[in-house]
Amino acid sequence: MTTDDKLRALEEIWDNLALTPSEAPAPQWHGEELISARRTSRQRTNPLQRLVGG
Repeated sequence: MTTDDKLRALEEIWDNLALTPSEAPAPQWHGEELISARRTSRQRTNPLQRLVGG
């Protein structure tokens, strides 16, 4: 199987999984990482705000 064939197969698998997300639920740590990323994002200041004095 060539690399292109492998990549196409993976893409087809992911596309199929996306059709029925309830059958492949995300692990709990995914949600925890999203919460952590949101907190980090909110704590940072927007560099554009600094440029315009906001």
